[in-house]
Amino acid sequence: MVAVICICAAAYAQTTIDKTALMDAVVMAESLNKGDAASLRRAQQAFTSAGWNDYMKSLNGYVDDKGAPQLTQEFIPTGDAVIIPGNGAGMIHAVIPGTLKQTGTGSAIYHGVLQVDAIGDPPKIAHIRMMIRAKNPLP
Repeated sequence: MVAVICICAAAYAQTTIDKTALMDAVVMAESLNKGDAASLRRAQQAFTSAGWNDYMKSLNGYVDDKGAPQLTQEFIPTGDAVIIPGNGAGMIHAVIPGTLKQTGTGSAIYHGVLQVDAIGDPPKIAHIRMMIRAKNPLP
């Protein structure tokens, strides 16, 4: 019985994460300034290598040939991250409520949650996706 408890405690320890550090990484990752390649390089620091490649695919068409984003965006958390332990290999899943503001050729404001998979200490984003809340949901 003691061995089982130790194994479970070790697996749980691998899936804990600093919420503040995760929130900081997410805000940095989603803060881009149009025409400012340095803002995109700063965002890269928040990702794993595979996470960065995935994120850059989502920006296809929104980055110029010099590596500068062609939009300005900012994620503003409206609540604390809800952490869900991951697969036991150190990966966690988090849901962070907030607002994503984007401007470029036009402007948009999205309300919803960011779904984030992260690993490590400090946490690095392996995957990030905005889930938009419908403004007027169906009855």
